[in-house]
Amino acid sequence: MSNKQIIERLNSIQEELDEIRRSVAGGNGSEWRAVAGSFANDPLFEKAVKFGAEYRKSLRPRARRKRS
Repeated sequence: MSNKQIIERLNSIQEELDEIRRSVAGGNGSEWRAVAGSFANDPLFEKAVKFGAEYRKSLRPRARRKRS
């Protein structure tokens, strides 16, 4: 790859990076609102939440019992 090709590629990457930065900075943070509440009163979602909680609980170390 010649120096000219490398410089052209770097310029292209820089333009793409600038575009990504503008899109991220331009976001107002409200994208989550499109999803929020979409699972309200959904029994399958509630079941998934319950299974997730049970799984996380199963990963916790159990407390040892004191010997009498």
